[in-house]
Amino acid sequence: MCSWLRVFKIRAVFCSVLGAGLVFLTGCAEPLIQVSGSVTVDGKPAEGAVLIFHPEVAEIPTVATAVTDANGKYQLVSDMNNGIRAGTYRVTATWRGPPKKTAQPTFGLGSDADLPDLLKGRYASKDTSGLTAVIEKSTVELPPLELTTKASRK
Repeated sequence: MCSWLRVFKIRAVFCSVLGAGLVFLTGCAEPLIQVSGSVTVDGKPAEGAVLIFHPEVAEIPTVATAVTDANGKYQLVSDMNNGIRAGTYRVTATWRGPPKKTAQPTFGLGSDADLPDLLKGRYASKDTSGLTAVIEKSTVELPPLELTTKASRK
C-alpha cells in the first residue's frame, strides 16, 4: 500500500474518532431553556425580589437564580448563563423592597442587603416555602408567583 494512502486512512480514522468524541461531549449537556415569570407581593409587582430555583434531583448540578425588575418580571440564570435546565424545582424567595436609589455611593455600608426580608422568611426555605416549578423543554413563561407579607390563616 502506498504510504500516502496509509496516512490518509489514519487521518480519516483519527478525524472520525475526534468528531464522534466532540458530538458525545456536546450532546451530553442539556441546553438551557429560556424561562421568564413574574412575582407579586400583596397583589403588586415585587421589584427586587430574589428567587432561587433548587433542583429536586442531583442530576441537575446547579441552582437557577433571578432578580425581579420594576414590573416584577424576571429571567432565570444558571451558572451566569441565561436559562434553566428542564426539571422539577423548589423555589425560594426573599424581598427587601424596591432597591434604594441613592446619589451617594454607600461602599457596602447600609446596603439593601442589610434590610430585613419583608416576607418575614416565609418563602426563604426550600423545605417550607411551598413554591415549586416544573420546567419542561417547551416552558417559556411560568405562572406568576403571588406572595404575601400577611400571616396565613389556618
